[in-house]
Amino acid sequence: MRGIEDTTKSLDSNVSLKNKEAAAAEAQQLVDWFAQVQGYYEAKGDAADAVGFSRKTHALASELRRALASEDYDAASDTLGLLVRSCKTCHEVYKNK
Repeated sequence: MRGIEDTTKSLDSNVSLKNKEAAAAEAQQLVDWFAQVQGYYEAKGDAADAVGFSRKTHALASELRRALASEDYDAASDTLGLLVRSCKTCHEVYKNK
């Protein structure tokens, strides 16, 4: 998860700087990682809330990637904020488990 946090921080900076290539690569990385997180919690079997959080965050990462592809940096920034809040919500429930 540390890689996700570091990538998210870098992505925030790259969105602010309108660095399309770097931001797009980081957004794709998040899409891939959240697909893995979702698979992990689905396989775990006793974490329905985490599956929901990871699905939501995966969808947000995909939305962020689309915003960056169209160079809509305001939408990308807004979506990134929603993604970060989704991560924090899940961590409040699952981080210490």
